[in-house]
Amino acid sequence: MYILATQTDFNELDQNSYYWTDGKTVFFRSNEIVGADIESFRFYTGPFAKDKARCYLGNDALEEADQESFEGINLSFARDRNFIWCASGKIDQADPKTFEVCDAGKFVLPVPSEMPGKLPIPELKFSYGYAKDKNRVYYFSVREGLSIIHNADPCSFISLNDGYFAYDKSHVFCQAREIEAADPNSWQRYGHGIFYSRGLEQVYYLHRKLQLADIETFEIVYPQNNAKRILRLAQDQYRHYWNGMEITTEEFEALNTSQQLK
Repeated sequence: MYILATQTDFNELDQNSYYWTDGKTVFFRSNEIVGADIESFRFYTGPFAKDKARCYLGNDALEEADQESFEGINLSFARDRNFIWCASGKIDQADPKTFEVCDAGKFVLPVPSEMPGKLPIPELKFSYGYAKDKNRVYYFSVREGLSIIHNADPCSFISLNDGYFAYDKSHVFCQAREIEAADPNSWQRYGHGIFYSRGLEQVYYLHRKLQLADIETFEIVYPQNNAKRILRLAQDQYRHYWNGMEITTEEFEALNTSQQLK
């Protein structure tokens, strides 16, 4: 939990910045929170906060939240004694007694030092993550909101804590979707924060098979400008790939050597 009084500066370019005050008013980014009490205002990691009277999701008051027991768990989820909340609202199906988060609830995107106009921060953090209770597995993404993964087994479910991948005793998941035909006993990522993965006979990008990829020679390529995870380049002995799409040799070389990240 953080004290609002120490947050007096706001940089709109910093997407990690949420709550702050000008000494008179409480803000969630550029939005005024009408009626919020500065002295008692406290906030958690992500878009969750409370003061002596109310609980907040962003700049909206949560009318059903219990102020005394409300707390943010991670960047994606919060709870009180009665309900579970995600960064888009209350989760009606969740069981508060058995609910638990499976990871830090975030996807971290490094900001390369070589990037033109680099932000004054080393990384950006976005709300992505898994949680579960005795009945269900949940996935939250800042783009798609909350999903329930109906074929996931809560007892054996494990998140890889990268905002994207998880598995249970029978399935492998990328976000809220099952990776087709992936065996959790043989499947593996090519690296943390890299969206390519493999099974015994198949290469994947996110949840999707790369049907023509040669698994024996497939490798991740880090661009010469050291952008690393930004461009997500890969190749095998026959083909080149960018974000899971096959591209020409000329396109690959241009991306590999470009100093302008897009």
